[in-house]
This record gives sequence, structure tokens and C-alpha cells, in this order.
Amino acid sequence: MNTSHRARKGGDSLDKSGKQTDKVNRRKAEERIKGELEIFIRKLMGAKLIEEKTKTFNDKPSGSLPELDIKLEQKELKEICLRVREQFMLEPVLLKLQAPICVLGDLHGQFLDLRKMMEKLGTPPKQKYLFLGDYVDRGAFSLETVTMLLAMKVRYPKHIYLLRGNHETRAVNKMYGFFDECKRRFPDDKKNELWTLYQHVFNCMPMSAIIGEKIFCTHGGISEDLLSWKQFDRIIRPTDITDLGLLTDLVWADPCNETKKYEMSPRGISMVFGQTAVEDFFSNLGIELIVRGHQAVQEGYEFSADKRCLTIFSAPAYCGEQDNLAGILAISKNLECIIYTFKGVGKNAATITQSGAVGGQEKDGAGGGGGTTPVAHSPNANTAIPPAQSPAATTAKIDNKNNGGGGEKGDKAVKDTSSKEKKESSGKEKVKK
Repeated sequence: MNTSHRARKGGDSLDKSGKQTDKVNRRKAEERIKGELEIFIRKLMGAKLIEEKTKTFNDKPSGSLPELDIKLEQKELKEICLRVREQFMLEPVLLKLQAPICVLGDLHGQFLDLRKMMEKLGTPPKQKYLFLGDYVDRGAFSLETVTMLLAMKVRYPKHIYLLRGNHETRAVNKMYGFFDECKRRFPDDKKNELWTLYQHVFNCMPMSAIIGEKIFCTHGGISEDLLSWKQFDRIIRPTDITDLGLLTDLVWADPCNETKKYEMSPRGISMVFGQTAVEDFFSNLGIELIVRGHQAVQEGYEFSADKRCLTIFSAPAYCGEQDNLAGILAISKNLECIIYTFKGVGKNAATITQSGAVGGQEKDGAGGGGGTTPVAHSPNANTAIPPAQSPAATTAKIDNKNNGGGGEKGDKAVKDTSSKEKKESSGKEKVKK
């Protein structure tokens, strides 16, 4: 009896000791992984641009493609993909986020611009970010762009959130550059395993986010099929995106001034939505502002649907062929929205400034909407955004007393609060069209 009792006590001690050892080992492994991720992120943030001749790209003569002075290893990319896939699956399909936070739109492989913007705004964990998708395709550095963000997601999961765009789908990024980039960068990967692994990652990403219970963020737009937030709970990941339905609209839909509700999109996929559709969406779900990407707009941002829908596009000098600015939306703790614009790292100075009101013609890009109205920057804004470098700031304050619906005489979700600054900014030089 006594011997058995002593043996059992000894076994209990061994079990406790073993659990403690496992806990210590797990902690050491976690610290090692964090260290490796920080090294990887620093390597990318510090990489320098060089030029290297290449024979072909996308099966066409390319002349010269930009290169960085670092080499990405397939093994480290795969490890990051495997880890971030687990992290995405821990998050809901519809993220519930709190401000302060910075929101960026499409990046399309423009890694140098992404890096410069993050240097100016602050990298995680100093700054919190929400990205709206379209990390890959068209630009020269899709791998660096998407993988640095994925690495940051693993290292700082509460400071960076990544939504899925229409280019984070197999059919699209096989056609528009990412597939060819993976083949060019890793020619020994005959079975395209790395590219396929990224598709598995994309299939696990969140689709949309709500900030402060009032701001709905997604890549494309709203859907007439979305009637309740509970519908997101029924989306099972990993999932691809088909040509019809809610997921398709979330990454493909566009605002349009020529329609009131929903009509088929001229893209040949998904829908376009008008002001009445937006008002119904607000009334049903208690939202006061839609923030989305998906379309290149000249000033980097553009309002539509009576300033209830804001397009943010964050790839300046898009594809090296346009002269557009990048837009960045900073949302303060009290849900004041401040738009910053960025000129890019090309011929223009790499500076971020608060944008003045930009009057102008309606554009096909995001449904038009003309200029935005500047209001005073709130001293309560709690972000790491640099101070204003221009007296005219473009901001939009969310009215927490009003749900944004309510018909013709309902209050606007975006309120004008400063006529003085409107006058100051009305003569601000426009970006050349």
C-alpha cells in the first residue's frame, strides 16, 4: 500500500515536471520563431533596390526588371505561409476591430511604396493596420509585398489585419503576374508548390471587417445577399471564391452613380451598387460608412453614394504608367477619419501629407462623387500618424448618433464641420489628370 502510494506520488511529480518542461520548450520555440520573423521583416525593410537584366517575364521580352539585393529562400516563405494560415483560421471571417487603426487599399506588388508608407506611419506594433486586399499581381515585388505582411501578421497578430481581395484567388493571380513571378523567382519549383501554398493561405483569409461597430470594410463592395452579420458565421474556410454569391460581391462589387440599387457589373462578374442600396445596407445593419478598395482612383481616395462609400487605393503611380496618388485612411479612437495621400518612391518625393479637398469631375473609377470636404483634425485622434503638413485636412467624422439610413433627409454618415477650411483648401493644387 505504502509503496504503491509512493509510486503514484512519484509519477505525479514526473507528470508535473514533464508538463513544465514542455511549457518551457514551447516558450523557447515561440521566442525563436518571433526572432526569426523579426529578422525576416528587418531584412525586407532594409533591402536595397538594384537592376538586373532578365530575358523574359510573363513569356514576353522584358528588358530590365527591378531586383532587391536580398534573396528570398523558398523554405522560409513556406514556413511563413504555414504559420499564417493557422493564424487566419483563428480569426473570424468578419473581423470586429477597434480604432485607432490605419486602412490601406490595393498594393499590387508595389513593395517599395508599401515599405516607405510603413516607415512614415510606423511599423507594427507601433501602428495598427487593416489592409483591404490585392497584395499581388502587376507590380514587380508581389512576393516581398505579400510575404512581409504575412510575416508581420504572424509576429504581431493584434496589430495587422489582412482581408482578401479578388487578386487573392487562384484564377486571377495565375493570369495577372503572381504565378509568373513565382516561376521566375523559383525556376526549380517545377510543380509550382510555392504558388499553390500561397493559394491555400488566401483561401483562409478573412473577408471583411467592422471598425468601431460603424465602419464596414471590404475589398470590393456590398451585396444584396448580405442581410445579417450571422451569414459570415456560415462561411466555411478554407474556401475558393466562385463567380456568384456573397463572397464574389465582397471582392468584386463596385459603387456606381448611374444606378440606385443593384445591377450587373460591366466587369462581367458581380454587381454594381448605388446610393439606395447603400442606404438600405446602412439601415439594415447599422453601418455609417463603407470603406473599400478595388479601383484605381486618381487622388488615392474617392467618395461615392453621397459620401457614404469611400474608395481607398494605395498603389501610387499605378503600374508605373499612371500619376495617381496613394490613399491612406487613419481612423482615430473616436472614429474620426483622416485621409492621407502619398506620392510614391519614384520621381516624386516620398512624403505623406494630409490631403486637401480635391474638387473635380466625376470619375468612372469609384462612381464619382467629386471632391471631399475638409474638416478640422480632432485633437483626440489617437494614432501614430504624422502631424498635418498642410493646413487643409480631409477628414470625415462618423456620427455615432445616426445609423446613416433614413431616406432623403437623413443625416449623412460623413459630416461637414468646418466651412473655414473648405475655403482654405479650395484652391489647393490638383493632381494632374
